[in-house]
Amino acid sequence: MTNEELEKTMQFIIEQQAQFAANFQRMEEAREKDSARVTRLEESFQLLVRLAESHDERLVALAEAQIRTNEQIAAINERTAETDERLNALIAVVERYISNRGVNGSS
Repeated sequence: MTNEELEKTMQFIIEQQAQFAANFQRMEEAREKDSARVTRLEESFQLLVRLAESHDERLVALAEAQIRTNEQIAAINERTAETDERLNALIAVVERYISNRGVNGSS
């Protein structure tokens, strides 16, 4: 290899090394920017997870409240049915009393 070829090869290697260093610097800067974005994304994701957990807890509480409400409605329906039965019995007694009075009163 001649001196000229050696110098050209060395110049090529130096240019390639400079290009590599510049590319590496740009990649490092991009990595630093991405690192901040990744940190923000992680924080946002953690917040979403906490919100989802809170939402799940609220849904469970809501479902439990609905179950209690359904039980209370069932109990009210049962008491209403009992009240209807007693009211019907009272109506029957009053109707018998009125019809017996009518029969006894007209004789």
